Amino acid sequence: FAEVLLGKPLFPGRDAVSQLTLITDLLGKPAPHVIDRISNRKARAFLHAMPEKPGMPFEVKFPGADPEALALLKGLLSFDASERLTAAQALKLPFFKDLPEA
Repeated sequence: FAEVLLGKPLFPGRDAVSQLTLITDLLGKPAPHVIDRISNRKARAFLHAMPEKPGMPFEVKFPGADPEALALLKGLLSFDASERLTAAQALKLPFFKDLPEA
């Protein structure tokens, strides 16, 4: 969905390090307890060693995007899978209010 808004890949990393750097540029450095649940040892080490990094406001990354689309993106893009919206939760957001009921 983010790539539709941008018209290009959201995180076009060349390798794992550049991918994680691009992700953290947008989302910020994840909390230590989130990093600890990442299965890849090298990714965990890279993220733990990363200095604190705030995320980028979605309004900056996606200029001109509808606020309802930004709310959807914020719910879908999270390092912590337990914090991400499920499909059912996402469909209840105002972004989808004009869709017919199934």
